[in-house]
Amino acid sequence: MFQRLGRIGDYDPVRQVGNPCSSASIAALKHAYAAQQWQLGYAECSAVSLSFDKYQQLQQALHTEVTAAWQKGSTQEALLLQRDQLAFSLCWGAAVRAENAGALQLKEVQDRRGQPLGPLLLQPAFPFPEGFQWQLAPDGTKVARRRRAGVVPMTVLPPAEAYRDALRLLHQYIQACPTCHLSTSGYLLHAQTPDGQGFKQEPWSTSSLNKRLQHHLHRLGLFAGESSHGLRRGTAIHDHQQLGSTPAAIGDRLLHADPGGVQTKRYLDTSRETERPVRQRR
Repeated sequence: MFQRLGRIGDYDPVRQVGNPCSSASIAALKHAYAAQQWQLGYAECSAVSLSFDKYQQLQQALHTEVTAAWQKGSTQEALLLQRDQLAFSLCWGAAVRAENAGALQLKEVQDRRGQPLGPLLLQPAFPFPEGFQWQLAPDGTKVARRRRAGVVPMTVLPPAEAYRDALRLLHQYIQACPTCHLSTSGYLLHAQTPDGQGFKQEPWSTSSLNKRLQHHLHRLGLFAGESSHGLRRGTAIHDHQQLGSTPAAIGDRLLHADPGGVQTKRYLDTSRETERPVRQRR
């Protein structure tokens, strides 16, 4: 509502300008209140995390469907499925939030030295060796806004299977974009047009990404209340429970202000999850 009235930007109480809902004081109050409730034992329900088994099933199914769609010449269907598979692999591999995955740009894909990988990804042949180390440096993360320090790189963990390798999926997606006349010079994960018959040169919204994730989980019989944020929680919980990563290491990967602290413990506490009721589709 305030944005519609032209109240844009952080609120300045002295000049009485900006969006009152975007206030450092309100943010600090909410953060302190949440921390206090946690200390008192009143933990709100968190996003239902996506398990590693479900993530593997989802990615394997999408891989099979992408291959089938290209074989039958369904270009748009294939590219749509590729976009979805790439987004989910980025959210899992980099533990990046859906809003940052949806607004990803080629300049934000880097090697571990901070050098952009865009020119290499534009090459027809996959140019990277197995186990290549790379990172995302998305602009506008919560950590960057809080620290006012620009981009904060996020390491992408290499997977065991090629079908869920985010870097390989990104290369394949970039090579396929010209088939639907999509540019890769701006946002990579393009939003669909309202009629669903094409793509727009706009970033993919969190709500739309979340709907696509739940759509795939529903039709595969895997849905149990998971959301896009469940990808980020799922990969953190998997690192901790199956790979033995310490809370401090996980908090560092998630870019928490206090790695291993209260926020990280909340991410790893599966007892806070409440499975959402699954509505029957009519």
